[in-house]
Amino acid sequence: MKRIIGRFVGVSAVVCFVAAALFPETFRYAIDVFAFPWAHSLRGEPTLTGRWRGQAQFEGRTSREMNLEIERNQLVSLRKWIGDRNSLHGSFTGRAEMPDETGNLIRYELWGSANRNGSEVSIKLSPTNTQPSPKSQPMIQELNGSWKGTRLELGGKYTMVLYDGVGSRLDVGQPTPPVVVLLTRQ
Repeated sequence: MKRIIGRFVGVSAVVCFVAAALFPETFRYAIDVFAFPWAHSLRGEPTLTGRWRGQAQFEGRTSREMNLEIERNQLVSLRKWIGDRNSLHGSFTGRAEMPDETGNLIRYELWGSANRNGSEVSIKLSPTNTQPSPKSQPMIQELNGSWKGTRLELGGKYTMVLYDGVGSRLDVGQPTPPVVVLLTRQ
């Protein structure tokens, strides 16, 4: 029995090595599909990647519309994939847009990760074009939640930030109220 299992493993390793050598792009794609099924739709199901739209509901403040776009870059090389610990943890990048309380559209860079089935999603946000404002604005830096087909349900906390055009100041010592973000696939 041990011989049969040993031969099966050996033959499987040779087949994988030959497939990787003869069809490197297809082999990398197959690995990406297997490792990150939330990023690929083989049967037409919705994916975590793509455009999302919904509301960010701030506790104690007005809710605002949020647009999000999540991208998963396909593997370029297996060596880079094995050496890049973020790739092993289901990493993705993207962009987000949400108006501040005065109506100025703020753009965000985002990056994050998801487990294999997308039931645990973590997104970090960083503004790229903060507009000067005379009053403090709520700032989301991290959201966690889950992906459920055409719905993305996220939650986190926000801090109040005053950006005067020169630098930003946090309201240190103030409580960080919750924010709930409910998005629908576009």
